[in-house]
Amino acid sequence: MSEDSKTLDALLRFCYPCTLAEDPALHEFRDIFNVLEAAKKYSLDAIEKRVCRALIDTEVLEKDSLRSFAVVHRAHLRDESMIAARHTLREPLIPTWFEEIDLLTSSDLLGLLAYHQRCASDVQVLQSDLSWISDHYEQWRSIPWMFGMTPHGSSCECPVSPFSKYALFDYNFVKWFEDFMDTTFLALRDRPCAETIQSNVEKAVQTARQRDCYSCSSLLSGGMQEFATVFKRKLDEVIAKVGITCFSRKT
Repeated sequence: MSEDSKTLDALLRFCYPCTLAEDPALHEFRDIFNVLEAAKKYSLDAIEKRVCRALIDTEVLEKDSLRSFAVVHRAHLRDESMIAARHTLREPLIPTWFEEIDLLTSSDLLGLLAYHQRCASDVQVLQSDLSWISDHYEQWRSIPWMFGMTPHGSSCECPVSPFSKYALFDYNFVKWFEDFMDTTFLALRDRPCAETIQSNVEKAVQTARQRDCYSCSSLLSGGMQEFATVFKRKLDEVIAKVGITCFSRKT
């Protein structure tokens, strides 16, 4: 056996009736990688699955998506690599150094960068083609606050740019919502993920509320949260089409 004592000890402990998710035996990603490699080497499928579940646990991915990706990608785990890669979209396009970076080759890193760039690029289509908004709401009366109007069709106190780049149902967007769209799509170029949308929605609601518009105030919070749900769902649909083929090395 070529494994060190720490790896063998962890491997044996996994043979007892407990799971990594319930009682973590390993706290370092490099140790997890060593156990995963040993489990694959000795065909210990049950242990391999338990380690993999721990690596793609939501809490782990939210905290250390790049580190998780490095381990599962190096271990040639295709499905887990895709899940981890999706979570790395929460990181900046150019990530900072992380401990397990040496598990990846330069081609691996370029592949992950290409995936990130492709996702960010594809999402930009949603800015130029607003049919996903009109398809969901169907009529302007469902979202009057988006156009600076009351549900009855009169103008509210929020300014509307006469030369807005955005138009829907033959109406221009209200200025604060136009700014929200510009800011959000710019941020999505760096972090194409649902968290980017949610963060910008919260900022936009705060900005709009400062105007204290009598019409928008009562509709804004609920309306923007519904819009955020629609936006995030559409973003997920776009990114789901960007497959593992973007990676240069098969997993």
